[in-house]
Amino acid sequence: MTESTTMQAIPQAVLDAALALHQRKNTNLRYSPFSTSELTAVEGNPLWHCVEGEIEFANLEARNRCAALATFQQVMPLSGTDTLFDAAYGLWRSEIGHPDSASGRLLGLVSQNESVLLWAAKVIGEKSRRVFDVLHLLEKALPHLPNIRSEEVVAVIDAQHEFTKRDMAGGMIFNAIERRLQSESQIAWDVWHITRTNMSESMQSLYSTALQALMHTDQQSLALEKSRQDAEDIDPLIAGAALWTMGRAIQTHKLNDRDLDACVAGLINKTSGASSEIQHAAIRAVAHASLKDERLLLELVRMASEPGDYTLGVIADFLFMNQQDLPVSSLHFKPLLQSLVGLLPSQKNAINNFDWVLHQLYATPEHRPLVLDCLTQWLIHHGGSSLNDKALIEMFDQTIMQIANDQSGFQAVITCWLVAPEKQLAVAFGGLISYLHIRGMKSPTFSPEVLNTFTAQDFRFLARRLLGYVISEETLLSLTFSLLETNNAPDRSFGWVYSLLTDEVGKDYAHGTMEALKVRQKMANSPEKELLGQIHAVLLRRSTAMDDLPRLHELRPPMRLRRAIELNRAREMEEAMEAANEKSIVRLISTVIPMKAGRGWFSVSDNKVGPTQHLQSFSHSISMPKRALTDPVGYAISGLLYRIAKREGE
Repeated sequence: MTESTTMQAIPQAVLDAALALHQRKNTNLRYSPFSTSELTAVEGNPLWHCVEGEIEFANLEARNRCAALATFQQVMPLSGTDTLFDAAYGLWRSEIGHPDSASGRLLGLVSQNESVLLWAAKVIGEKSRRVFDVLHLLEKALPHLPNIRSEEVVAVIDAQHEFTKRDMAGGMIFNAIERRLQSESQIAWDVWHITRTNMSESMQSLYSTALQALMHTDQQSLALEKSRQDAEDIDPLIAGAALWTMGRAIQTHKLNDRDLDACVAGLINKTSGASSEIQHAAIRAVAHASLKDERLLLELVRMASEPGDYTLGVIADFLFMNQQDLPVSSLHFKPLLQSLVGLLPSQKNAINNFDWVLHQLYATPEHRPLVLDCLTQWLIHHGGSSLNDKALIEMFDQTIMQIANDQSGFQAVITCWLVAPEKQLAVAFGGLISYLHIRGMKSPTFSPEVLNTFTAQDFRFLARRLLGYVISEETLLSLTFSLLETNNAPDRSFGWVYSLLTDEVGKDYAHGTMEALKVRQKMANSPEKELLGQIHAVLLRRSTAMDDLPRLHELRPPMRLRRAIELNRAREMEEAMEAANEKSIVRLISTVIPMKAGRGWFSVSDNKVGPTQHLQSFSHSISMPKRALTDPVGYAISGLLYRIAKREGE
């Protein structure tokens, strides 16, 4: 019995059972209850058989063939591309993760009379939002299409290029095409000829896919020879596609020595002395294949020592993709990682990859010095000179959070950065403190081990930098109190703590400082307890004297002016909140619907009205330095002088 006869002999009840099983999103082969009285002429069908009260399919492939035929009979009378792809997509959603595909078999049935590939190109062109839906379906359909033509393959790839070229998932269709072309060498050669003759950005990946498919056949050497010849072409698009093909061949296939040596030499030769476009293609191909050949890995290390922006971006991608395959113990890992210090802040994708690699390395204690060295050097090279540079810290958010969760390591980092001779590190310290403050880490402390090595000059420098780069009340108090944890604190740090709390922090945050002193005093021992008591007494006398001063109402501004100031401040706060919410993941994935009026709201979900929620007012307050309000100019000048302070002799 032929396949077509087998399919035609399937009763409608069997088709319905297969489709019902498929819609359950599992791979079960038995369907019940099932009445055998509905069947006629059912003997001898290899796809299914009946037992008492149920039907059982021979395997998942048999079930999917029946489900595909059932859907085919439903949709094909309508003969519309949208209807067909909607039906196929519905099947695909119920079979994700299955080893066989009913959606692919459905498109295979349609392709007996129509060109599914050309229909797909039409749908992509008309409805670009569905491009990935269609590509998923084609990936499943390609093994089941009885015939394909090179022109149809080219049409699909050309249609989808603009919508997928910046998406990593865009490459999935090429893997499916490569697997199909491995068994159809002539079509692969036709695709290669068309793409080479009409080379464009959209054709480069398909050019490489066709040659890669041929390398799985007995025509491997010929395909490699064509790619080496095209690598010498003056057209950068053709040369770039050929170089990438050579790199993929080294990475994917087992080449004979002659072909391997020729490909390696060709790639290394093109990393210098060619046009920038061809050099970039060669660099990318070298990185892709470097783990398969030591000569290419050495070339990558050489390029890292003479880096350009593009080279560094490729190295960042390489380390991100191959961190498991290139161990830290390798002689080549450290120079490659350290070269990424040259990455520019504008190279956001490369910085993200660099951050991921550092964050992974920091999890292993013996690699932490290397991570901190790379991060420190990058900040020195690219740091700013403002009050704080939170934007640069945010670029390494994964690594920063790893460091913050390592208490001793974090303490050492902020202590060393604050007193480093490079001003960029002090700026980074300010950004780091601000970044962590809004994430709930409001009480950092200095490292006692590092403080134990300080001289009086170091303490003076640290105090000045602290006052210049930190303004939040809780952080200032926490860092100041941590100076008391050093060895021989009465002789080494008590004087600095007294000066900081009475002359600086206590002036700006009198109430908060006195409350913190009370809490600290309860846990302190002598002589620290006596020191804290002295400081509290000084602040209390000052606060009492200030409170006893008469209030001069004639110096208060008029009511209209006060109201104008309050409205202006409210607008500034609203704008600040909007700017902060731009990075909120909730705001990014949700739609904000402003309320027109009323004091409550409710939701509607699944045609059900949820409970009424009543609005409540909320407020948030932060402590501001007193002098920033009473003497803003003087406070700004004071902060600037602290930030530009140097150690004696510098």
